[in-house]
Amino acid sequence: MRGLTQEDTANTVLGADDIDVDGVRGSFALFSGTNPNGLIVTSRMTGEVGTGDMSFQRATASLSAGHPLPFGLAGAFAVGGGMTWGEVPVQRQFFLGRSGTLRGFDNNEQRGEAFWRARAEVATGFAAARLALFSDVGWIGDRDALVFDDPFASVGGGASFLDGLFRADLARAAKRGSRWKLHLYMDGLF
Repeated sequence: MRGLTQEDTANTVLGADDIDVDGVRGSFALFSGTNPNGLIVTSRMTGEVGTGDMSFQRATASLSAGHPLPFGLAGAFAVGGGMTWGEVPVQRQFFLGRSGTLRGFDNNEQRGEAFWRARAEVATGFAAARLALFSDVGWIGDRDALVFDDPFASVGGGASFLDGLFRADLARAAKRGSRWKLHLYMDGLF
């Protein structure tokens, strides 16, 4: 039996700050539309305040919409963003990279005090089983350095079943990366 090498070990887990914090979190969500052949709009706003060994605040907002398109297709888009203030522990920073934020990049590959993200999809119109093409873009970094001109970006294709309940996507990091990633998840846009 040979010994373990660096290539044989699992990726290091990001360490969390060892702190005691008390706080409160709240969210407000709106949902409009239940017919997969009509307009469906969802939005969510969250806020969080923590105090103790570190004091911080976080706020996020997101909006998504899906609607049928001509030629038996359907389209969807989603946008979101967030910002933190104060002395933010590692575990309360924002992270980009995974199926829910930025497909084509590793889970939580990038982190920072502020972020924005957007995605767009075009899919076949049959809600029970769809094929889709998509693109995701996003930025993350220091709150004071917020920019829109050099985002991470990915493109890909996928399949969803039961109006997005089960989803499989193959994505390629197209800007600020170049690898392929397979994402299997639940609760997609379609």
